Amino acid sequence: MNVPPWSLSLKIIAGTFHSVAIACTIFRLMYRWYMTYFWWEDSWAVFALVCDVVCLVATLLEQPTTAPKLPHINYITNWMVALAFPCVLWACRTSILFSIVRVANPSEQLRRVAYLVGCSFLIMWAALMVQKIQICITDACLIAGSVGLSQLITDVISDLSLVIMPIYLLRETKVNYRQRIMVFAVFSASLLITLVSILHSLALFLSRSNGIIVIGHVKAALSLIVCNLLVIVAFIYRMCHRRGGDLDATDDRNSLTSVDLNTGLTESVVQKRTATTIVHHSFMTTTETSHSEVTTRMIELEEMKNVGSKSA
Repeated sequence: MNVPPWSLSLKIIAGTFHSVAIACTIFRLMYRWYMTYFWWEDSWAVFALVCDVVCLVATLLEQPTTAPKLPHINYITNWMVALAFPCVLWACRTSILFSIVRVANPSEQLRRVAYLVGCSFLIMWAALMVQKIQICITDACLIAGSVGLSQLITDVISDLSLVIMPIYLLRETKVNYRQRIMVFAVFSASLLITLVSILHSLALFLSRSNGIIVIGHVKAALSLIVCNLLVIVAFIYRMCHRRGGDLDATDDRNSLTSVDLNTGLTESVVQKRTATTIVHHSFMTTTETSHSEVTTRMIELEEMKNVGSKSA
């Protein structure tokens, strides 16, 4: 694979992708905070954002060189990139997984299955981190084909999980056909990460060059963009269909759900509790009114009795 050494053009490509991803994430977080719907998926997005900023800083600090010996700053940036890349990828996947749980609002049993998938993500993430740290210690972070194979296997498994799970969990969600297709399309965008992962793994098998690092930067940035797609699409849908529903709103337990920042509850639970409170209040008001009427009637009967006794 003939890729020129790390140059200004490659730095611009990597920096542009990271800048777009960071901008999308900042918009997503501000929007979710403004709507007071900030949940675990957004917390993972914050972590992914921090790691992607590290990738951007490494891009800016990387020095072009053709010398056999790398500059000292490049050793530092290699460590930064080697550790930040998997953190961005797996934090984004975990955020997407929580988005699926939020949108589908599954039963308790299916929710446990989703959390088990999340635990498998964390295990694969930790295994890749250990592998990369070992290579950085022994081979100056020059990623070998073994890492490419590990990345390819874990990427395919995790991304397919993120595509298959919404199809299964969203079957009972009461949304119209257009909304359902839109949500499926958003989650299916995870396959884009798989395609880049395949390209990245092939590059790792074929050669060692700075082009591999550029593809890694694109992969990390693309993961962060895909992570934010659902919220961005929900915002656009809200703007274009003010009277036609909202991808982030819900009317019952089987509709798309959001989480209230102030209470930590899903919107459907908040609505149920509100409805219960209203019914309870109405019942208490009716009971108090009936009791008051009975008391008033008893007083009137007592007064009539006293009047009859005096007349006698």
